[in-house]
Amino acid sequence: MKVFAKALEALGIACVMIGLAEGILGSTMWMELYLSVAGIIVFIAGRRIEKRP
Repeated sequence: MKVFAKALEALGIACVMIGLAEGILGSTMWMELYLSVAGIIVFIAGRRIEKRP
């Protein structure tokens, strides 16, 4: 279960970084926002799964 949680955290960070790159490259601001919010949600889900005993 810990590997799955770490994979979710990595995926969340990747989504936020892709959103940042989209914003820098001049894509729509909405796509940047969607990717950032999705990345944060996925990361938080991974953190919650990891903290379970």
